[in-house]
Amino acid sequence: TVGEIRELLLKKFPHGESSKLRLGLRADNQDTFQPLDESEYLNGREQMLVLGIDLVVKLTKEEALELQSELIEAYAAPWFQRHLDELLEDFQTPAGLAEPIFKDRFSELMRRAQQATLVKNGFDGPHGVYNMMNAFSEVSYEPEVVRLAREIDSKLRVTVGCVLPGLVEITLESCGQATPGSESSLQPPMKTDSAKLKVFEGCECRRVREAIVQRFGGSLEEVQIFSDSMDNSAESLPILVKLDDSERLGRIRRLRVSGVDLSAPEPARPQKSRGVAPLPLPSPSDEGSRPREANVPKSADVERRVADDGNAYTHSEFVKYFAKDAERNWKWAGQRAQKEAKEKEDREQAVKARREAFEMAEKWKAADKAKANSGSLAGAAAVYGGPAAADGPVVRSAPASAALPVSAEDREELQRRLEECRMQEKKRRAEEEVARKAREGAARKAREEAEQRDREEAARQAKADAERAVREALARKEREEVERQKREEADKEIVLEVRHAGLGGHSVTLQARRGWSMLEVRRATARAVGRPEVLEFGRLVRCRADGSYKSLRDVDRLTSLLPDEGVVLMNTRLDENLERPEVQDEDYREAEARRVQPGSGGASPANTKTAKAAKGKTEGDVKRPDTVEVTIKSIHTSRAQSLQVKAAATIGDVKEALANALGKPEVLNVKLLRRNNDSSGYTSLLDDEVCGSKRQLFIMNVDLEPEPGAPLAESPEDRQVVVRKELQELFPMGAILSTARSTLLREGEGLDSERVLDLEPGQLCAVRGHGAGKRLSVEMLPEPGQWGWLTAATKSGEVLVVHASEQQLLALRRQQHPPETVMVTVAPATGGGDWAELFVLDSLTFAGLKEALAASLGRPEVLQRGRFVQRKGAASFAGIRDEEFLGDRRDFLYMGTDLTPQR
Repeated sequence: TVGEIRELLLKKFPHGESSKLRLGLRADNQDTFQPLDESEYLNGREQMLVLGIDLVVKLTKEEALELQSELIEAYAAPWFQRHLDELLEDFQTPAGLAEPIFKDRFSELMRRAQQATLVKNGFDGPHGVYNMMNAFSEVSYEPEVVRLAREIDSKLRVTVGCVLPGLVEITLESCGQATPGSESSLQPPMKTDSAKLKVFEGCECRRVREAIVQRFGGSLEEVQIFSDSMDNSAESLPILVKLDDSERLGRIRRLRVSGVDLSAPEPARPQKSRGVAPLPLPSPSDEGSRPREANVPKSADVERRVADDGNAYTHSEFVKYFAKDAERNWKWAGQRAQKEAKEKEDREQAVKARREAFEMAEKWKAADKAKANSGSLAGAAAVYGGPAAADGPVVRSAPASAALPVSAEDREELQRRLEECRMQEKKRRAEEEVARKAREGAARKAREEAEQRDREEAARQAKADAERAVREALARKEREEVERQKREEADKEIVLEVRHAGLGGHSVTLQARRGWSMLEVRRATARAVGRPEVLEFGRLVRCRADGSYKSLRDVDRLTSLLPDEGVVLMNTRLDENLERPEVQDEDYREAEARRVQPGSGGASPANTKTAKAAKGKTEGDVKRPDTVEVTIKSIHTSRAQSLQVKAAATIGDVKEALANALGKPEVLNVKLLRRNNDSSGYTSLLDDEVCGSKRQLFIMNVDLEPEPGAPLAESPEDRQVVVRKELQELFPMGAILSTARSTLLREGEGLDSERVLDLEPGQLCAVRGHGAGKRLSVEMLPEPGQWGWLTAATKSGEVLVVHASEQQLLALRRQQHPPETVMVTVAPATGGGDWAELFVLDSLTFAGLKEALAASLGRPEVLQRGRFVQRKGAASFAGIRDEEFLGDRRDFLYMGTDLTPQR
């Protein structure tokens, strides 16, 4: 589309402004720009106009050579050379090249020849030629480009560097006849002739000598030119120094000339003629003298001969255009010219003889008529005004006023001349017939040769096509073989070892295939150790020989790994899960759906519609239950009761159901509460408010202990079950607890259990089971091994154990597990842009992470302006303090500076 072309232009010319760039066409009146809509397709267009950007085109070497070859082909066309010959005949070089009429006609001829080439290469328009010359700026000094430029000059004949050269006027002064031995020290004569001459600026001295010969005549070997040279003495006379043909004229504007008469008048400028100018005829006063020769130079470079194509060329042009056949064609052209000149002379003599014979026959007929009318020779003589003769009548010739005797000899001479005319005419026709047949034979031979060349070219083309088809078939077969080998390589089974980045040395060995992706490796690793968290949090990286890491994407394959690179797992555990039998396939799928993608800043796709679609369900596919379970918990005693109510029940309905279940009507007079989102307090609920998705409510000022005989009244056994259930909810298996004041007991059932150890406040332990009453089975930390039972709370409600704080957990983790290298990602909080990946120790603080980020990006400003944040709500963020530890977090949001690496 036009819009896509616009984007490509902005990429290629980044200095243009996007808001000003427009593409369009020239309107019907050719003066108005008609813009195109960006959604419109090209529809076969190959050219468009652009506004708002300067298109500066620079040709590559290959493009420049192709453009020069096309121009050479255009300038070598017969019609162009014919018009150029006519133009150069009208304007004598070099002086004629400075005339405005010549420049206009030459420019128009050039424009016609190069129009198609300029349009093809995108250099059309009023400034197309200048744009093309500017496009050669970067490749103009390439040897191939210079060579083709010289070939273009040879086609144009009057250009230097593909442009018309400038003309300078020099002054010529005669210095007499040079003699050997005095070439370097000629003294100028006292009186010299001078003349003005225009030559090309900066040309060689040989060109100056040729221009002198062309202007004043003479021989090129005899003409010599000198320049004035002064020695250091101010009183010394100038010394003439001969100039070599290879020397450049430079800034010299005054020359001394020998071997030519500078006082000779300037020859008349030749008129334009399509044919060969005839030689001047001798005047009556020059009777008996030889006719004056035409002023035609004898040099082969000036003489032109007509070639087989009908165009006239000089000898140097024959060598250029006909290569190895140049000398033969030049000789044939000379012989053909001589033959044509002789045939022309024979035809002129035959015509002259026929004219003389006709005139003599007319005289003879007139004499016979006069004799018949007068009856006597005297009367015939009187008719013509000639005197009577004894040997016959005398007649008078009208044009010459001379008496011609009409006798038998005259009759015989007339018959002889007529017979000679007939024989010459017959001979001429026979020769013409032979020439015609020879031309037809040559043309037929030429056609046969052309047809033979065409057949040979067709055969070569067919052979080339067949060879190309064979090469393409071989290349296709080779590609198929390579693809087959790649498939076989991808299907090849290998033994893959996935190591953990920590110091524990955990690893897992997989039976994999070479074509596996990193996602398939993670899936196999997760199932091998029975840990779904490998799919949710694990990051696979490549470990290089120098010990550095590089992250691997899920689409990367094992074939992309180098032989000295290994696969390392980070950000999760790799030891075997002891509860592996309890892990279901659904757990792996859900963990993979919750996976946080690198660079997302910790946003999991599990809450998006895409994750819901990955689970194979939508909200419309889930059937809503008729009843729901609501838990009401006391704020003061932490006692809780669960009720089954209708899904559409209100808060009033829940209070009524709770009052009936407890057997306490006073429940109807209190408020039910909900916990605030920020856990800062509670908010009361209205009775007519729908319960909706609320599944946990709170109550105060009411004891949730049911009255005897109430539906929720329970036996001691049931009471133990409820207490155990509450303990499991508050302190699940594996939870890390911190003691306030407690005693470690031997057994968990008996009230008089043996005391094992008095625990100090802050002692850490891990929950391993739940017993009767409020007792917990724990294992002492940080050195596991000592087991026992603890009482979670006293009968008075005093809490004896609490969950360990984050600082305690971090300290415990450091004692149990040494710091290990993890992969973290840092993404812009505002979305979009680049994101960074870092490999750091998990014991690092955010201040240390900021230093690692600044070093990785090469941006010191990260330390001053950068800060890490976490999302708070839909469109707000909260800062993270620099002294906080990374903990279990691996994906972070960042703002303040750009995350693009500084080059």
